Formats: sequence, C-alpha cells, structure tokens
Amino acid sequence: MDSWIGHHREELVKAWGPPAAEVPLREAGARLGSTSITYMQEPGRYTLQHGDLPSTCRMVFHAGAEGMITSLTYYLC
Repeated sequence: MDSWIGHHREELVKAWGPPAAEVPLREAGARLGSTSITYMQEPGRYTLQHGDLPSTCRMVFHAGAEGMITSLTYYLC
C-alpha cells in the first residue's frame, strides 16, 4: 500500500472506487487543502486464543493540497 505515496488521489479513487470518507484536515500543522481519505475493508478476523474477533480494516491516506498522497496509516489490517 505504501506504493500509493507520491501518486495523485484521483489515481487512488480511480483504482479503488469512492472512499468511505474524505475529510479536510484542520488540525494544527496541516496545510490548507490537505485531506484524509479513508477506505474500509471488511470482514477481517483476528485469531485469538479463545476464538476469532471480527475486525474492519481501515486505511487512511493523507493527501496534500495539490492532491498528492503523502502518507498512509492503517488500522486492524
């Protein structure tokens, strides 16, 4: 997934379809026009000692004001 860093957000949307969410970043230090692009993938499962725990993989791409993807964070993938 790190291979998306440096690509334009439009390329990601074209390849993966519409994101689950896309929100402007308004936190301190974020450039004006930066966005957070979230994709969800389910179902996922974590195998635990006493059974499986269902989970939802969440991939969050960060794009700068010019639309280029600058970083990626994923949870429960």
